[in-house]
Amino acid sequence: MVMKMYKEEKHGLFDYLKLRKEYNTLLNKYETLLSNTKEKCFEVIYNKINDDQSIVRLKKENKMLRQQVKTLKEIVKEEHDGRNNSKNARSKSSTRNKSRSRTKSK
Repeated sequence: MVMKMYKEEKHGLFDYLKLRKEYNTLLNKYETLLSNTKEKCFEVIYNKINDDQSIVRLKKENKMLRQQVKTLKEIVKEEHDGRNNSKNARSKSSTRNKSRSRTKSK
């Protein structure tokens, strides 16, 4: 009976070492796969960012949008200047009328 317990303990230790080795192997494989996945994802994203066609398309679109902004700013400036000129003309004519009315009433 003592011999039987000794064999079971030895067998249990053997199973533990076998399971521990398998666990470490699987852990190593998992870390390797995780590392490879991260590298592949980085490469895919990097390639998408550096895609020449998309860069050229985005540059053209950016240039077009900058030109639109420039023309719209000019339009707004012209409208603003036109309003200021008409206000100045109105204010000058109204001050002339006021000064004329003052001289007539005296």
